Amino acid sequence: GGIMQGINSPARTDRFLITPYASLRHEDSDINDTHGGLKTATGADIRFNITPNLNLNATINPDFASIEGDRQRIDLSGWEISFPEKRLFFREGNEMFDMRYRLFYSRRIGDINYGGKFTGKIGDYSMNVMSVRSVENQEREEPAAFYSVVRVKKDIFKSSTLGFTFVDKSSDTASVRNYGFDWVLNPGEFWKITGQLIGSSPGDFWKHSGGFIRVAHESNKHHIHVRYSDLGISLKDNFNK
Repeated sequence: GGIMQGINSPARTDRFLITPYASLRHEDSDINDTHGGLKTATGADIRFNITPNLNLNATINPDFASIEGDRQRIDLSGWEISFPEKRLFFREGNEMFDMRYRLFYSRRIGDINYGGKFTGKIGDYSMNVMSVRSVENQEREEPAAFYSVVRVKKDIFKSSTLGFTFVDKSSDTASVRNYGFDWVLNPGEFWKITGQLIGSSPGDFWKHSGGFIRVAHESNKHHIHVRYSDLGISLKDNFNK
């Protein structure tokens, strides 16, 4: 490769960024019996770079209506479609939840009133800590709730990781929690051991828990793996909430 010269870093970088917005909407509808009504909305997104590797984000009444819509997909399989997250507040650090059994799916959260998020890396520890307050959805009869998430992952050895996840959804009427421990171990050049132990509450522990372990041996000429999974019969009831 060549040698790059004459590159100077800036004397200072912007550590604090605030993006406010305001909107005005006129509504004239026979469906909800609103005629000549004016609706205003204001909000802001705030970002503070604590260090080059640590970020603090906050949002107040975010404008999710400006986000690009999802492509329409016809589902005849009977399995739920997983849509990508496009809202900027949720996107940063969202890849930390990409596991075989995903304990947190941010698209479950609709509009929110406010929220805060802390993402980044300190030494061998990567983290994503978030808490938001959702808006009541009267059409689906869903009350407003707090969603709180903690995801911590530690680098060990040369290329292995250990992770912990905790998710809590609490409203005035109910509370649901998901939690889990996961690992990716590379004990040798051709070996890889991955797995998860997961649980949820409320309910009977064994019916609301599960996990898997997978051992693989692979090279550029072959791939062999064995996986064992065991999921409680009622685990999805808490996860889907």
